Amino acid sequence: MGKSRAFGLAVLLVLAVMISAVQAAGQNWTRRMPVISPPVRSNHAMVYDAARQRVILFGGSPLLWNDTWEWDGNNWKKRNPKASPPARISHAMAYDAARHR
Repeated sequence: MGKSRAFGLAVLLVLAVMISAVQAAGQNWTRRMPVISPPVRSNHAMVYDAARQRVILFGGSPLLWNDTWEWDGNNWKKRNPKASPPARISHAMAYDAARHR
């Protein structure tokens, strides 16, 4: 789960059976059904980028994914960074607030 202070929401990404997003603001949950979503996966990592106000998803399985996706609170966008680690599973990601990345 990535937590977004800027959205004031908790973003729960369900990536086991189908890609969808559920957001909570207080006691109310809203299901999001974006047109474009990452392929179904597990064993991925996610982190909230506070500087850009995005949740970033990387890697996972059942295939060895090395793709990067970005959630803005409404939609997913596939990103193609110039530098990216090799495909991996069961890894972790962290946001560096001091360097805003």
